[in-house]
Amino acid sequence: MEFDLGLIEKMRNGEQSAFSMCYQQLSPLIYSTVLRICHCKTSAQDILQETFIQIFKSLNTLDNDKKFIAWSKRISYHKTINWIRLHDKHLVSSNVQDIEGISDTEDLQLTIENNHYLTQLMLKVAPEARLILWLFIVDEYSHQEIADMHEKSVSFSKSIVSRSLKTLSIKGVCHE
Repeated sequence: MEFDLGLIEKMRNGEQSAFSMCYQQLSPLIYSTVLRICHCKTSAQDILQETFIQIFKSLNTLDNDKKFIAWSKRISYHKTINWIRLHDKHLVSSNVQDIEGISDTEDLQLTIENNHYLTQLMLKVAPEARLILWLFIVDEYSHQEIADMHEKSVSFSKSIVSRSLKTLSIKGVCHE
């Protein structure tokens, strides 16, 4: 993803248009990730708003502007972790597909099927495990980074990933 690093300094200087541009550029990325974890549009929108509020309030704590996107995503993950901890694990499922920019009908159908399959797959595990799987598999966080985020040991992350993948395999979701 291309992000205009010049926006960071403008935001630090309080330029409202820079805040708006930052939100426009990053919100789809953060929202789609959070939505896949919590599977509730309203909650994902709330988490997105809380994430950007914290990003804007904490901007002066960012050490390296080149790590802005990773730093922003980390804030969203912490917000999502807090949401998971605060809510009952009975989550509302939503059927969301990212279909913008797809012109071919066959590609559209394949995208919808893949998104539906991923959504169904992720719903087979508990929300916290879903987040850890997402961080490890999709965003390629290390077990150490995941453990630090959750304030747990490295074995915590490894065991959650291992158990979750085993559970998915046992339920006949994963095919070799």
